[in-house]
Amino acid sequence: MPRRQNRQPAAPFIDDTAGYTREQVAELLRPFGVSLNSIREAVQAGYLRVERGAKGKYTILGSWLREWVEAREKSGE
Repeated sequence: MPRRQNRQPAAPFIDDTAGYTREQVAELLRPFGVSLNSIREAVQAGYLRVERGAKGKYTILGSWLREWVEAREKSGE
């Protein structure tokens, strides 16, 4: 019988030129313990850059998301 291994989920593909909603980012990073609330807090604190578009919708560019994820990895969060 094969042993069960604790494996980290595969790193998600983040397209640097794509635009994501906060909900999409939370869904993409959910396996890594990132919730929608975490995204909101990061935006409010200025750690995660967003663009406010029409009708108050927030858009997060993939390159901004990648920078935020890399900063979290370096800080050990």
